[in-house]
Amino acid sequence: MNLYLVVRTDDRTYDEYDSAVVCAENAQEAMTSCLNMFNEGFMNYTLLGVAEKTVPKGEILASFNAG
Repeated sequence: MNLYLVVRTDDRTYDEYDSAVVCAENAQEAMTSCLNMFNEGFMNYTLLGVAEKTVPKGEILASFNAG
């Protein structure tokens, strides 16, 4: 499993997520898991590294712009 930083690349406003750290098998899986938070397909990713075996699959941390 890998750790990815997934970031929205479209315009975002208040009360929306703009990025997340995700534990996933690959980049496509990481971005797919963020579709519910971001509601759009406009995002890119950065591979952060390999996750420890104890890290659960899915979103680990997300950034929310509260308004």
